[in-house]
Amino acid sequence: MLYHVKAKYIEEKLSEFYSLLTSGEVEKLHTAGSSIVKAMLEDAVETEPGTIEWTEKCFCETPLELERDLVFDTFLTDMETAPVEDSLNFSGTPFSEILKKNA
Repeated sequence: MLYHVKAKYIEEKLSEFYSLLTSGEVEKLHTAGSSIVKAMLEDAVETEPGTIEWTEKCFCETPLELERDLVFDTFLTDMETAPVEDSLNFSGTPFSEILKKNA
């Protein structure tokens, strides 16, 4: 199923998050690691200060349960998911730029 995901990022952890995403460690955690990296470095957009949004496929009973357990719950808060029919386009700053700026 495809989900619209919205979450707040923890600003104090942006540098650590960027290092984790770019080190190759996330991919080693689980096969879902590559989708986590893609979501954060390619798909997520800051749509308002401190908030990112993206669309992501997930087949877990609880949306993004594995991704939350592996990475997201450490670096993101207030995560909301809602099923959508198609990928959504978001206006704003690519999250990758925010991560790089705070690395």
